[in-house]
This record gives sequence, C-alpha cells and structure tokens, in this order.
Amino acid sequence: MIFAGIWQDYYGPRNPGANYGILYSAWGLAGFLMPGYFAGILDEYRASTGLLACLAFLLAALIRKPRLSL
Repeated sequence: MIFAGIWQDYYGPRNPGANYGILYSAWGLAGFLMPGYFAGILDEYRASTGLLACLAFLLAALIRKPRLSL
C-alpha cells in the first residue's frame, strides 16, 4: 500500500502504527460527519461555487509539511 510510505515520509518513522490508526480513525469520523455538513454548505452557497473552488485551490497550495523534532 503506497499510502503507508507517504504517511511515514510526511510524519516521520516514529510510531507508524499509532499514526496510521489515527489516520483511519479520522477518515472514519470524517466519512460519517462530513457529508451532511458539506451538503448544508453547498445548499446555502450554491451560487458561489467558483469562490469555493478558488478557496479549495488556495488551501491546497498553502499546505506545508509539518516540522519534525526527532
């Protein structure tokens, strides 16, 4: 699975099992909660989809690798 390697490159080799467990717990929680949340956002701001797309692009461009202190 390629994602395990990317995960360790991003957060470092310390505690890979715990890091991977946190990742899948977060994915499970987001998969349960986020669809309803985003459906409400999209219903309310349907006319400004271009603005939301630009915001998503800017957020993706600004993500930085966290600093590690090993």
